[in-house]
Amino acid sequence: MRMNLPPPPAPPPRPSVRQMLGEMRQVRPLPPQRGAFAVRAGLAMGVPILAGWLAGEPAAGMMATIGGFTSLYGSGRPYGARALMLAVVASAFAAAVAFGLWLEHLSWLVVVPVLSMVAMLAAWLCSATRTGPPGAYLFVLACAAGTAIPADHLTPLQAGARVLGGGAFA
Repeated sequence: MRMNLPPPPAPPPRPSVRQMLGEMRQVRPLPPQRGAFAVRAGLAMGVPILAGWLAGEPAAGMMATIGGFTSLYGSGRPYGARALMLAVVASAFAAAVAFGLWLEHLSWLVVVPVLSMVAMLAAWLCSATRTGPPGAYLFVLACAAGTAIPADHLTPLQAGARVLGGGAFA
């Protein structure tokens, strides 16, 4: 027995160029708490730079700012769960930068596959723990930044400690 199904609905009409340009200029309201999120992230990244500048070590402040990216994670979670998550995230940023600094003197033929493995591991962990945005991207960015930071005067552990300090502040 064959059933007569109605035809599928027609696709919505494509907006005109004028409509698209008008929508691009439209400012929509912020999602709830987005302003507080932006201020928190700005302070978490700006204060380490200011502290480094005041201490006469702007490079140290810039390095600690990588740990400040910790503030971008865990929004909307209960405080206890968020505190635990942020401690793990800050530690992971510190480890990623230290690992990247350790890789710094190796050939790019080694660094690129290792960064790919870091990306794979970070993506798997962020997916398994339902970390949410920005997810694994910033961990890989921190590791890649560690390979390019001009910090020959620091050991990877010292650099990781600075990043951890920025993450602890965040």
